[in-house]
Amino acid sequence: MRLEELTKWRSNPGVPKHADIIALEELHNIRFPDDYRQYLIEYNGGHFCGEVFFSLGGKNLHVETLFGMHDTVPYCELCNKENMCVIDFNDPVEIVPIGNTSKNYLILMVVARDDGNGQIILKTYDEAYEAFDSFTEFVDNLKDRVATLGW
Repeated sequence: MRLEELTKWRSNPGVPKHADIIALEELHNIRFPDDYRQYLIEYNGGHFCGEVFFSLGGKNLHVETLFGMHDTVPYCELCNKENMCVIDFNDPVEIVPIGNTSKNYLILMVVARDDGNGQIILKTYDEAYEAFDSFTEFVDNLKDRVATLGW
């Protein structure tokens, strides 16, 4: 993963232990993919202070936050109740919000225990779009420059 290459990345303070991640997974009866678990241990979420974006359907979307554990901002806490509630029909939990864009769209991860595990989805106010097949692919597609948002 290359988050450290993005010049405006500010990681959350503290890093969760492997046991913290397992406890969160057990609480929600989910299993994060290995690349996402490694990301939590290395970076634990964070905020972009510059113009970091990804493209989807010909539109550029500015990424504001990637959620982490023990975040100082409650909204940015991974598996926060408020964010978990915006996903209809998510009981048992199969999708977890892992970040948001500057337009407050949610970046979601499929955490169901099947072949779709790790897929990244963008949820706007009315639609959901399949964006990337894995968290690594999502991070690899982040770009660090001024973006023109079209949505």
